[in-house]
Amino acid sequence: MSLDYAEFLQMAAVAGLPVNGRQTVFVSGAQAPNGLNTGNNQVAKVTIPGGTMGKNSMLRVVALFSFPNNTNTKTARVYFGGTVIYQAGFTANTLVKVEIEIQNRNSLTAQVVQGSTQAAPGNVSSPLVTLALDTTQDQLLEFYAQVGTATDQMNLERYSVEVIG
Repeated sequence: MSLDYAEFLQMAAVAGLPVNGRQTVFVSGAQAPNGLNTGNNQVAKVTIPGGTMGKNSMLRVVALFSFPNNTNTKTARVYFGGTVIYQAGFTANTLVKVEIEIQNRNSLTAQVVQGSTQAAPGNVSSPLVTLALDTTQDQLLEFYAQVGTATDQMNLERYSVEVIG
């Protein structure tokens, strides 16, 4: 049996092997609702096993939140190792796609993350977030949803976590 390059990459990805320096470690398409209350509700959590990241590796986190388009505030948050690395409130929208890159900074215990109120590419007005987490130890990645009015629903529709490098 012979494989062309595209077939090889597809088989490697299905097997969970790093492809072009990338490996998807967690994916979920299961909808996770916030529970119809005004608390800061954890809607998903992922344990990033110690040793998953190298000295210059990066975690790329992508999440999709949905919510009603009204004037009430809906807030999405993402925590890594207990620290908020993304937080933004929304009113006149129905979806937000969050993309976060957590980069080890030539060390297993120092990370850099783009500002915590914006995860889209382009100009960022929030400050750089630096962390000092030991990535040789398990670290929790947590997704939270909070609504300002208990009758509103905010869902985590899907998420993925990819290791690069």
